[in-house]
Amino acid sequence: MKNRTRSPLRWLDLERVGEGSRRETRNREVHFPPASVYRWWARRTTSVNDEIISAVERLFGRGNLLIADPFAGGGVIPMSALSRGHRVYAQDVNPWAVEGLITLLRLPTSDEINRGFQLLQTAAEPLLDRAYTAEIDAEFPATVVHTFRVAVAPCSACGLEQRLFPYAMVTLCQRKERDGKEALLACPLGHLFRGFKEEANQACPVCDFKVTPTTNYLAGRIARCPSCGATDRLDARADQGGWRWEAVLFELVAENQKRVFCEPTKALLSQSDGPHWKPSLGFGEIHRGQETAVLRRHGFNNWEDLYPARQRVVMENLLGFCEQIDSAEDVRSTLRMAIIGVAEMAGLASRWDRWYLKSYETMARHRFNFTTLTVEPNVWGCAAAGRGTLIRRVRMMQKASDWLQDHLEKRPSIQGPLSSTAQRTRPKKSIDIRVVQGSSERIVLPRNVVDVVLTDPPYHDDVQYGELSEPLRAWARLGNGHVQDEAVANGARKINGCFGEYSRTLARIFRECRRVLQPNGHLIFSFANREPRTWAALFEALQAAGFRASGYVVVHSENETHFEKNSLRSCNRDLILDVIPAGDEKILVWGSAQLPQHHDDEQDFLARVAAAFQHVGDLSGDWKYRLVEELCEAPFLMNPPEKR
Repeated sequence: MKNRTRSPLRWLDLERVGEGSRRETRNREVHFPPASVYRWWARRTTSVNDEIISAVERLFGRGNLLIADPFAGGGVIPMSALSRGHRVYAQDVNPWAVEGLITLLRLPTSDEINRGFQLLQTAAEPLLDRAYTAEIDAEFPATVVHTFRVAVAPCSACGLEQRLFPYAMVTLCQRKERDGKEALLACPLGHLFRGFKEEANQACPVCDFKVTPTTNYLAGRIARCPSCGATDRLDARADQGGWRWEAVLFELVAENQKRVFCEPTKALLSQSDGPHWKPSLGFGEIHRGQETAVLRRHGFNNWEDLYPARQRVVMENLLGFCEQIDSAEDVRSTLRMAIIGVAEMAGLASRWDRWYLKSYETMARHRFNFTTLTVEPNVWGCAAAGRGTLIRRVRMMQKASDWLQDHLEKRPSIQGPLSSTAQRTRPKKSIDIRVVQGSSERIVLPRNVVDVVLTDPPYHDDVQYGELSEPLRAWARLGNGHVQDEAVANGARKINGCFGEYSRTLARIFRECRRVLQPNGHLIFSFANREPRTWAALFEALQAAGFRASGYVVVHSENETHFEKNSLRSCNRDLILDVIPAGDEKILVWGSAQLPQHHDDEQDFLARVAAAFQHVGDLSGDWKYRLVEELCEAPFLMNPPEKR
């Protein structure tokens, strides 16, 4: 029998793992289509998890393992384990994650999804025609794909109502890489006109104000009145009575697929904001939190406030039609998930990329967005333009279904979703996956049945999963508000806001993981963070839960070429940590202590972290103070980021 205290991480091909991870993070929808079934944040890659599971198989000398993931989140680890023929236990405290995973596991075939989608389209055609069909002129019918609105609010000093365009250049007329020169510009008084992206001092044809396209009108979120020169913070203007959102621009697509920007006409304004759009659903209050605070500061009090009336009515009706079509329940649930997914493109909070002519979801970059120039998408969408539309989401559902058929031997048998208060029973051999919703401080399994716990825990306060999922949970009728017992620090709510409470929460979950592990089982997970105290809290939790270090490796985990990382010292690598239940047997912690000859600051930082990790299970004295001091001196935290 093999010595199972040996770390399986010794068998990872780090070069292959890193290359696969780079490919996957650069285009997840191509390499792992199931990621598009439901929105989740900070997913790790199948490339890393497939290799870890392969190494675990080598350690145990067999397949058909029971693999548990107590932070199932985006479903990557459960899908990797299922695709390799293992049984899975998946649990998450967030009901949106559980709803999404169940929908993914029950996806019907691509053809069945398509037939249901065609029935939905037939039912919705009259509504969609009223909502989005327009004319460029009398001879060219077109579809409205984006409606742009600008926030209008009065100056606190002189009372002048001002269109608060964030930049002088509202949008290019062609994507940046096509090298077009024409752009739509806005003067400080809010007049829109056509100009050129690189010319300074272009005169507004209405007021003759000179406009330079590079001007930032709202630097520091401060608005300056063009009449009296007084300045106001944007949140102060919101407090004075809120915004009036004025439709100022429309993007249309003609039958020849040509994209055209149009200024408002009476017909377009009536179509977008007429009194005939009467939504009926409410979604509840936006509670204050670490990320939701930006919405509350700028005048959004309830989740329905994020959506123009037309967008709400179209989505409400599509959900109603979905319940009425003659399709199986798994088809309806798939279409329902796709419709609800559009809610992340909230029409009064989604940001426009003026360089690449596309919209970004309201919770982009793990943060809620507030902008004074918003973009409402056509909910249904069209072939030529539009991110996050129903058409595109359904296509990704079909691709995900095809991926499941290609990667799973059979449709998985599912138990759940169960509550975390359910009776602890051993999964039947006939069940491929048990799905549980609730805090993993209580895992619904008996003692000593899990071969390996493979997971991806929250990285302290890096991602506020509960808050980011709130608008989606509201539309899905899964309850909005705080997710209770979430293992995420959130200082704004004073819940798990300190490192000590974060550590204690993780310790309780890790202790439960140790209870369900076989005596020679392993807990393996990835972790990344720039905050030294987070690492100290993590190691404290592992030791308090009765684990000791067994092995570690550093893997490339992120797309370092992404534009959002170009000017930041971001974490592009994960430390994969392997721990086993504490015991008297002496073990040699496996890991490469030597830095490569040409290493970077992040590798140096993680080497310092790993040096401390090797002593988990035997940490004593003032180790936390020494670790934090050592990490704070790392160049990765001290030096400014290099320009790429």
